[in-house]
Amino acid sequence: MRSYESNQQFYDHIDEVVVLLRNEGYIGIADQVDYLLHSVAWTTTSELFGELRNRFEQALNSGTPLLSSTDAQLRGFVTTIDQAWERANGAV
Repeated sequence: MRSYESNQQFYDHIDEVVVLLRNEGYIGIADQVDYLLHSVAWTTTSELFGELRNRFEQALNSGTPLLSSTDAQLRGFVTTIDQAWERANGAV
């Protein structure tokens, strides 16, 4: 799993995976993640992270087979978000 020095690095990596998703034919998933990341005015980072996590989980559990590398990156995003929440809530 990748580590990030800032939220912006995390967002940049998500953008890279959105391009991969589009190239692999997962246009709907890519568009939804891109919309969440760039078209919604979020009140807090927690809101954005929650919505991104939900969308990544939906993609992973949709029954649509993802390439193993894409699957691993989405799972990495979920783990990163979970760890951020744990740190923010004093669980780590």
